[in-house]
Amino acid sequence: MKKIFTTLFAVFFVFALNAQTLPNGGFEQWTDSHHATGWNSSFSQTISYMGYDIPINYVAALQSGDAHTGSYSMKLQAQNLVSILSVPLPGVAHLGQFNTASMANLDPANLDISNLDITDYLVGGIPFNQIPQKVTAYIKYVPDADTLRFIAVCTRRNGNESQVVAKGEYTTSQAVSEWTKVELPMEIQIAGVVPDTLNIIFLTNNGMSSSLTTELYLDDAQIVMNGDDDRIFDVTSGPIFNIFPNPSSDYILLQPACTLPYQAQLFDTNGQLVWSENNLQNDVRISVSSYAKGVYFLKIKQGEQTRSEKVIVK
Repeated sequence: MKKIFTTLFAVFFVFALNAQTLPNGGFEQWTDSHHATGWNSSFSQTISYMGYDIPINYVAALQSGDAHTGSYSMKLQAQNLVSILSVPLPGVAHLGQFNTASMANLDPANLDISNLDITDYLVGGIPFNQIPQKVTAYIKYVPDADTLRFIAVCTRRNGNESQVVAKGEYTTSQAVSEWTKVELPMEIQIAGVVPDTLNIIFLTNNGMSSSLTTELYLDDAQIVMNGDDDRIFDVTSGPIFNIFPNPSSDYILLQPACTLPYQAQLFDTNGQLVWSENNLQNDVRISVSSYAKGVYFLKIKQGEQTRSEKVIVK
């Protein structure tokens, strides 16, 4: 019996580890000013029109210094599919791939945008074997008669088909002038089925078309697994500590006000644990010289009290 329990625990532990956190949810890593690491917001394709091959180069994202936390956010804007025909696709960023083969079959001259949905041309995502409770993100939105669309979908491959196991969707047509957190609860579509893929999609407008002047800013996207929305921590009250220097490029010193034991953990903006120590009792020096510049979150637990503090590595 003990052996069976140990085996089941090991399987569960591996299963939990396989549920990856969201890659580059803080949009701090960019390969260039138009491509955020881990996110897909561009494609190149050639379509035929009136006997001519017309090249398409769709690039919807732009690195922005207007960030909720850290140094950068992602700015999305619509792009013309074919500039000479003025067929604007919504600005879209997602974790999967564009189905460019299907896009190549579109006929620009007879394109009925009102009956098309760009999400029909998005496939795949990141490997994921659990269903999140919700997905969250911070947004700013400047619409021009458009409707923001935020989608999360868990799927599972079944032969040649992809089944939707769970899905959540958020839309708004209202302007959002200040950074605002939006939450996307996931709803089970097929009970008892384990997904294998997760895709998260942001669009400047619902459907296949969007105004070229609509702007959508994204930052701090997060996956919440168990109703415990602590992958990004807000500054809160709790046990008394001196935490300095902050910002720092070398180290952070923790000085507790009492000698009770405590636990300290340091997370990046993607919710990744980068440092942790248990059963601490006195001053602790955390070296941050090897960490990437940006915002981190320090969580300190002492007895039943917890304190979370934002720290900056410069």
